Amino acid sequence: MTLQVPISPDFFHCPQLPPADLDHLTALGEQAALDLIEYTRLVGGPIDWSFHAQDDNVKLFRGRQDNVPLFCAHIEIDATIDDIIPNFLTTDTVGVRASAFAFFPDIMDIFQDDVVIDGRRAWIRALVHVEVAACPDLQAKYGVVRGKMLHSGFIYMECDRPGVLQVFELQHVQPNGAIRGAVGDYLVTMSAVSQCNNLNLLGHKLRAARLSRLQFLPDHAVVPPASRPTCNVCHNKFGHLRRRRHNCRRCGEVVCGRPCSSVWKLMASGLRVRVRLCYPCASVNLPENDDRIETSQSMGTPDFQAYFNPPSSNSSDHLPPRRRPPSQHHHHRHHPASNASPNVVEGSTYMLGTPVDEFLSYCSSQLLQQHPTPPF
Repeated sequence: MTLQVPISPDFFHCPQLPPADLDHLTALGEQAALDLIEYTRLVGGPIDWSFHAQDDNVKLFRGRQDNVPLFCAHIEIDATIDDIIPNFLTTDTVGVRASAFAFFPDIMDIFQDDVVIDGRRAWIRALVHVEVAACPDLQAKYGVVRGKMLHSGFIYMECDRPGVLQVFELQHVQPNGAIRGAVGDYLVTMSAVSQCNNLNLLGHKLRAARLSRLQFLPDHAVVPPASRPTCNVCHNKFGHLRRRRHNCRRCGEVVCGRPCSSVWKLMASGLRVRVRLCYPCASVNLPENDDRIETSQSMGTPDFQAYFNPPSSNSSDHLPPRRRPPSQHHHHRHHPASNASPNVVEGSTYMLGTPVDEFLSYCSSQLLQQHPTPPF
């Protein structure tokens, strides 16, 4: 029999778990979070990591444990912890599916925790294999072989530059079934490389999630395209063939296509929509706490122009400061506010290990010597 996916919400019959099982699963999640922190220590940790590959943004490291390859990927993205938590804090099936569909369509079973690492906020998503009676073996009936996530998950950690997060992803997956040996290693490696491509899109998807909270202009409120001879962003003249006129649905101005504007896939009232936004409107720093940002102010007011057209500056005047290389990372649980995640557990203190900045720089230099072009 063929199993149709996605499965229906009532496919698994899940009775209320007894308190003992809840305590057991919570303990598994907490241990998975601790393991995730230890295993992502690229220097001085329990895994002997070696540099595997990189593209323009993601560095991928490879190790091995229990005769199964494992991978750790690292990237820096323009985002904050407050961007991460609303998108990944899920406590029910609907929320998990929505988050997984938007960001990681092949991942489920998550322990989430708000922590502090060396005085910096971090958000942990630990993925762990669990055995429950409500999820029986499906191989005999459907031919579906269940793999195991041994040590997997994500760490989103603040760095010295405001608005920038370091992201670490750990993948330690045992496929099971007939996928073993060299073939299994190859498929696991290809999966890790594929996930690196998803990490490259993470910053873009987080930006799309924040843009989805905005309100956009209807057709009758935008600037008539014929009234503008030049693009509002690049100020080049429109032509019959070379440049087409488009409207930004945020400010209403007339712009040309890429790179001055692009179409974003957003959520509006629960529906997936395509919205064209000019580069300034899509790139502006959005307010942190305003869930719905109105667009009723006049486009000609100084406040509006200052909001949507921040003053340009020479990039060399705003280089990020050199990051301080601390000798150790001290990790402790964050004492949450009253509205924080209910899964946060306070009290324990443990070490994350030495910083990875110098190690990442070293690996990058070694890779450039060995591979003049990116390996993937």
